[in-house]
Amino acid sequence: MRNLRQNWVVHSVYVFVDIICIYTAIYLVMLLRHATLPFAISWGGFFSAANPFKIVFFLWVPIILFFNQTHGLYQTRREMFESLEVWQVIKSVALATLIAIVLVYLFKIQDFPRGILIFSAVSIGVLLSVWRVLKKLLVNFLVQHGYNNFNAVIIGAGKVGVLLSDEIKKQPALGIKVIGFLDDGKEGLLGRLEDFEKIAQREFIHQVFITIHPEHQIFIKLLETAKELNIAVRVVPQGYEYMAQDFIKYNIGIVPILEYSDINVNHRQWGKRLFDFLLSLLLIICFSPFFVLLMVAIKLDSPGPIFYYSKRYGYNARMFAMYKFRSMVTNAD
Repeated sequence: MRNLRQNWVVHSVYVFVDIICIYTAIYLVMLLRHATLPFAISWGGFFSAANPFKIVFFLWVPIILFFNQTHGLYQTRREMFESLEVWQVIKSVALATLIAIVLVYLFKIQDFPRGILIFSAVSIGVLLSVWRVLKKLLVNFLVQHGYNNFNAVIIGAGKVGVLLSDEIKKQPALGIKVIGFLDDGKEGLLGRLEDFEKIAQREFIHQVFITIHPEHQIFIKLLETAKELNIAVRVVPQGYEYMAQDFIKYNIGIVPILEYSDINVNHRQWGKRLFDFLLSLLLIICFSPFFVLLMVAIKLDSPGPIFYYSKRYGYNARMFAMYKFRSMVTNAD
C-alpha cells in the first residue's frame, strides 16, 4: 500500500511539473511573438475569453500528457538512459503537435498562428527534456548516497551471475545492493534455491535476478514466492553470452518472443527500411480521412495547389522530391 501511495505521489508531481513546463513554454513564446497575436499577453491572459486560440492549447496540453504517460515518462526508471527519456519526450510532443494541427483545421480556426504552435512545441520539448535530465541527475545523486536503495539476490553463481554482480557494482546509480547468490551446485553462498523465501524475508530482498534456468516446477515456485512477497523478478536470457548480436524482442499476440539472431547489420538496415516503409504506408491509410479533410480545408482557405513541392538533400547527399501539405500562400518562398 505504501509503495502504491508513493508511486501515485511521484506520478502526480511529474504531471504537475510537466504542466508548469508546458504552460511556461507557451507563455514565453507568446510573449516573444506578441505582435502576431490579437490579445494582450499576461500570465493569466492565456485563459481569457479574448484568446480565440485557447481551445487548441487546452486540448494540446492533455494530449502531450497522454503521450508522456504512454511512453512511461511518469515513472522513475533508473535503467533508462537520459538520451532515451529525451527521445520519448520528443516523440510525445511531435505526435501531440500533429494532432493539434489537425484540430486547427477541423475546428476551422481562422488566422491561427502556426509559427507560435511550432515554436511552442520546440520550447516544450526543450523544457520537458531539461527538467528530466536534471531529475535524472538528482535521482542518481540520491541513490548513490543510499536513498531508496534495493536489496537484491542473484540466483545462479556461475559466470553470468558473477558478471551481472560486477556490472551492478559498476553502476551505483541503479541503487541495487547485491546481498549474495543462491545456487544448488555451489558451497559458501547464501543458500540453495529452496531457501529463497526464508532468505528473502530475512534479508529484506526487493529484487531477484535469475541467471540460470532451473527446472520448470522450481522456476514456477520461485515466481509464485516472489509474487507473494512483492519481489520484482528479472531474468537474464539463457545463452546470451554466446550471442554476437543483440536479441530481437517482439510479440505474437500477447505472447512475448525473444529471438536469438546473428543477422548481418546491413540486412537489419534493409529490414528496418522495409518496416519503416510498411508502417508509413499503414499510417497513411489510417490517417487518410484526416488528410482528405486537410486537403478540403486547404482548398477552401486559399487558391493554389494542395501540396507544396521542393527538392531536399537526403542520405549520402542524394536529392529527392519532398511533398507536404501547403501551409502558406502560393509562391510564398
